Amino acid sequence: MIRVEFANVYTQETLREISFKDEDQMKDLINLLASKPEDSNDTYLIDSQFRSLDAKYVTHSTYEDNGITVYRLLFKVQLSEKQFKVLH
Repeated sequence: MIRVEFANVYTQETLREISFKDEDQMKDLINLLASKPEDSNDTYLIDSQFRSLDAKYVTHSTYEDNGITVYRLLFKVQLSEKQFKVLH
């Protein structure tokens, strides 16, 4: 089991946390985000308050927390003009 933190690169605020069972899925996601052109703006995040955010991937880091690998993905974010309905 791994944990993923999506965070604002400027404020370091954790926007949302999720868990994955498969670390390969996380690595695939990072590779996909890192391969996008810098001027690409088609990544959206949904934060813990269910707001839609326009996001640009910047970098990531990993650390251990009580035996769990944590991936911290840093994004430049701003509130999106498109607010998606999220069922929760």
